[in-house]
Amino acid sequence: MRGKSTVVRERVRDVVTTVLQHGSYRHPARERLVETGNSIVAGWLGIAEALERQGETTLAGDVRNFTQRMPRALTDKERQALEFAQQNWAKDQTAAARPDRIQERTR
Repeated sequence: MRGKSTVVRERVRDVVTTVLQHGSYRHPARERLVETGNSIVAGWLGIAEALERQGETTLAGDVRNFTQRMPRALTDKERQALEFAQQNWAKDQTAAARPDRIQERTR
């Protein structure tokens, strides 16, 4: 388990370093990943249209709702960077909500 955490830490460090140096992170496989995701959504929407033509309007609506709720396509590194950013944001929000605790720790 320890090796896995080291690998994840290194991946996140690579992404964070890139963001700090360039202001953003763009994985080389990103474009292909987005194309694949768009194809998947198009396929589901095609199914929704077919269901609509068959009179299955409720089921077609469920399929459309499903496609709208699909998470956006991310590479492993992008997902890890997002999780890292969300964790840090949550820590920042907690600290902002409790400034008295920060002062207590710095005394």
